[in-house]
Amino acid sequence: MRELHPTAGQAFKDSYVLEFLGLPEAHSEADLQKALLRHMKAFILELGSDFIFVGEEYRLQVGNQDFYIDLLFFHRA
Repeated sequence: MRELHPTAGQAFKDSYVLEFLGLPEAHSEADLQKALLRHMKAFILELGSDFIFVGEEYRLQVGNQDFYIDLLFFHRA
């Protein structure tokens, strides 16, 4: 594929503007995840008092497997 289309790998790369997170130039993936979750949580809670924050990394067990939800909210309307 690279021989036929040398720039094919660039066609699927998206760029994201995340300056609003206030992270330093050199940051870890964990720092990025925490900052994104913090901003997403604040945004959803701004939508109104009908949203209740339940937890981060909320554990769900399905069968014998554990899954973790990044953010879990409950809408009571």
